[in-house]
Amino acid sequence: MEFPLEEAYQEFVRFAYTSLDRIVIRGYVGLLQSPGGFVTWARKVIPGRAVTASWLGSLARRFQKGVQRFAEEHAIPIIPAPKGQRKEEVARRYRTRWKGKTGVYLIIKGREKARLYESREPRQSTVPLHRNLLRRERYVDHYYFYLVDRYWGAMSLKFCSHIPFNVTVFLNGNRWLAEEARRRGLRVGTKENSIVRCRDPEILQEVSDSLVWQRIRSVCDTWTYRLLPAFTEDERRGSGFHYRWFFSQVEMSHNLVFKKSERLTEILEEHVDRNRRSLHPVSLKTVFRNRPGGSYKSEMDVSVRHSFGALTVLKARYGKSLLRQYNNHGTTFRTEGVTNDTRELGVGKSIENLEELRRSLLALIARFQAAQTPAVATVMNRGELAALAEPGRVNDIPTAGIKLENERILAVIAALPRLANVPEGFRARELCPIVEEILGRPYTRAQATYDLRKLRGKDLVQRRPCRNAYYSTPEGFRIAAVLAKLKEELLEPILTTARKAGKAPSSDGRPPGCYYRSLAEQLRLLCEYIGLEAAA
Repeated sequence: MEFPLEEAYQEFVRFAYTSLDRIVIRGYVGLLQSPGGFVTWARKVIPGRAVTASWLGSLARRFQKGVQRFAEEHAIPIIPAPKGQRKEEVARRYRTRWKGKTGVYLIIKGREKARLYESREPRQSTVPLHRNLLRRERYVDHYYFYLVDRYWGAMSLKFCSHIPFNVTVFLNGNRWLAEEARRRGLRVGTKENSIVRCRDPEILQEVSDSLVWQRIRSVCDTWTYRLLPAFTEDERRGSGFHYRWFFSQVEMSHNLVFKKSERLTEILEEHVDRNRRSLHPVSLKTVFRNRPGGSYKSEMDVSVRHSFGALTVLKARYGKSLLRQYNNHGTTFRTEGVTNDTRELGVGKSIENLEELRRSLLALIARFQAAQTPAVATVMNRGELAALAEPGRVNDIPTAGIKLENERILAVIAALPRLANVPEGFRARELCPIVEEILGRPYTRAQATYDLRKLRGKDLVQRRPCRNAYYSTPEGFRIAAVLAKLKEELLEPILTTARKAGKAPSSDGRPPGCYYRSLAEQLRLLCEYIGLEAAA
């Protein structure tokens, strides 16, 4: 699969690879998820006895005593959940002091909400063993086991201490990739959960693609049944107690490993600045939905925030799916596709659908980067700005040129990136409120129709056949991005300064003539830095 940013930034990149990143798996025992199934299972565990509240409580006490016994036998500390700190940060400090290679090194105990069973004796019943079973939400103890696995590196499991003993497994695909690459004899260098050095990126990508769902099930089964203190192996087999595994959250990452961290910081800031205007929430439809159509009721937003050590993060959200880009540990330009509900991507939640989910997330990332590419390539060739003023033609009928001093037409061009990726095209009535917001005054449909015709004459906008709808061409997107940057970063500051100066340049080398020549040179350097070439 092709990723447009690899070509756009290829001169700055050492190598690129894709990999699963954070993987959150939830385990459920199917029989225990409904009262009827729970009773069926309980009859195998305690035949001839009622499912009483005291028996349910004894299971929870047995679980907690088992955890305590396991911790004492292996000298593992059990600490309360930290307040005001992330559990992962606390676990990382313990891991640095830990001397072992594999196994559990820390257990964190905290109270969280869970849906539990309550047993109540019926008021009127002739059946002695009959009980009313209800599912209630309560705050109960949960145990986080932090450990190091031979194949997956650092990982963790969370157990609920009450029946039905649901479990959550937290894995990291990048850590698995690093460990697996080394086992296959590939020399790689890592930084936290990123691979930053690799002699053979093609083999690295082959290793990444070799992760199958059976490997995920294996690690989940191995550690869950080893650590579960509630039942012995014979009790599990006799009662049919076995977990099924489902995706809760999956992150797929596309990683561009840069040659120089300083250049990465500059490019990321510029990349975010260029795209935060063009990624209008409405345009996200065509990115998140591979086949646009139907109703779009999910919430959408685009935001830029500072996180991960005050680094800039560009985030686009649609429903329970998420796309984000950020600087990972100062070395990697990472684009992540995140799903918190695989059904939004048309994929089932079972881990057996891993390959289909991988393809869907990679396609999502590729579409996201494709939507960004026109804003990235904003360098204009000589003469393009001057050519805009020349008359154009629509169906062999002459149209007026585009004058850059016309504030209204500049506002229309500035609005194009917001509507660039609307799958069904945009109409004049959808353009009007955006232009009114930019201009700060009314803008009618008649004016929009006239201005759009001028843009069609310069091939900046095209009209969809048989529909009164328009779409921005790649050239129109590129020119709109350049003009927005030209207006905000060059024209407005210069005009403000010129108004304050109020003097004409002199022909000799004395002030203010030398100042204007100095300003011209500085403008030339600034144009080169931000990626603009002056029109002839």
